[in-house]
Amino acid sequence: MTDYYINANTGNNANSGLAPGEAWATLDQIELQITFASDDDVHNVYVAPGLYDTVDDYVRVDENVYAAQINIIFEPGVTMDGAAINALEIRSGFIVLGSAGVTMKVFGNGLTIQNYNNAGGSPQGFDTSENGRGYLYDATITGCRDGVSGHGTSFMYLKNVVCTGNTRSTFPMVDTCTYVFEDCTFTKDPAALFQLSTTNLNNGTLNRCVLNPNGTQVQFNCESATFNNCIIGDASNSVLAAGEANGAVFNDCYGNFSIRAGTNKITMRRCYGRLSLRPQNGTAVVDIQHCVWMDSSDGSNEILYLNYDPGTCAQVIFNNNIILDTAAFDALTAGRADQVMDGPGTTFHNNLFFGGSGYSAIMLAADNGGQIAGTVSGQDPLVRNADGLSTDQNDYSWFGGSPAIGAGVGGVDIGLPPVRLSAKRPGFEDESGRRNRRLSRFVGKTNDVSYRLGRYDAPAAGTYDNKRRSRYL
Repeated sequence: MTDYYINANTGNNANSGLAPGEAWATLDQIELQITFASDDDVHNVYVAPGLYDTVDDYVRVDENVYAAQINIIFEPGVTMDGAAINALEIRSGFIVLGSAGVTMKVFGNGLTIQNYNNAGGSPQGFDTSENGRGYLYDATITGCRDGVSGHGTSFMYLKNVVCTGNTRSTFPMVDTCTYVFEDCTFTKDPAALFQLSTTNLNNGTLNRCVLNPNGTQVQFNCESATFNNCIIGDASNSVLAAGEANGAVFNDCYGNFSIRAGTNKITMRRCYGRLSLRPQNGTAVVDIQHCVWMDSSDGSNEILYLNYDPGTCAQVIFNNNIILDTAAFDALTAGRADQVMDGPGTTFHNNLFFGGSGYSAIMLAADNGGQIAGTVSGQDPLVRNADGLSTDQNDYSWFGGSPAIGAGVGGVDIGLPPVRLSAKRPGFEDESGRRNRRLSRFVGKTNDVSYRLGRYDAPAAGTYDNKRRSRYL
């Protein structure tokens, strides 16, 4: 193991880089002067506070022989700025690549990565490519062409990273890369794409992340991605899971979802928020169970709707949900109700409606026999602390005597699996009565935790165990 040092204020690239007093001056020395001699090699690079904004301030780790590792530890107070590089060439702030499977771990401690945005190509704030393995902790990426991006067969891990104001795309993951993002916030630039993955050949997991559409309804491509305990959208702006959302899974998420599915499989479990569902004609499976829906995605239309010519719909499994919407659940015409109910295997079983009229008479008439069953209508679910902006479902509880208890398919409970309370208090707490104590960690904060080398427990590539709510249980 060898330690190296970089200091923009006192360093010189003619130095050895092997001591603080012999520090290099620019970040490109990592590529130019550090080599690996075996798979077991581990090098540490310590970067002093300062502004790194010359044409030589970028990090590139390219290794085709050894599956070694390099740790880059930034002291608090570092900004990397690519504005000077943009005038000369296309450079990402960080890139790890090569065929050997080399690992680059970047411990940011509040690092800001900005302005790597040459419009002639696709520079990113943080990039993994080929068979590289990249880890980034505690950093903000802003003003880059793409925020983060994975390519080839690479692996990317992000922890406590904020991506905001990146001009072309926030977090595109392509090819057959894999990724795990934890405790990150992704905010869409008004002119940028909000695509995560556009191929079902890659796959990833997002845990406790915030996906902020930044004041607009956006189309969100998320093929083969799993979201656990995430906030997706906001109260006024939905995220459209459409087109390229095949295989997306949402567990324990708050969201404002507008789902249009024809050939896509989408699974939702224990989610809370707003929903608009349009099951287009095709081979999709839309599987939504044990969720609580406040109303439609825009608050004015129905939760279930169709607006296209007749044809067999996707399969819809909509079971054991609580619907709090005071408006109609659906407004289907006779022909379009038949489309929905003709979807092979479609069921609407054991859903609880409170405040609304439930299924329309036309939808009930289109039932082919047992597709709609076990409905609980017009009863208060007696939910307490159902905080629609919290990803911690431990806030969600039922009072004793709730009609949701034991009323689901096979005697399970309808809605989210709550911690039951012994006291009974009638009524559903409205927006002003809900507690948002856990939301505070998402609002008005960016990097509120400073990590240090040795305090991380990131999963190794290919070994991530996707357990539900592992942070809370």
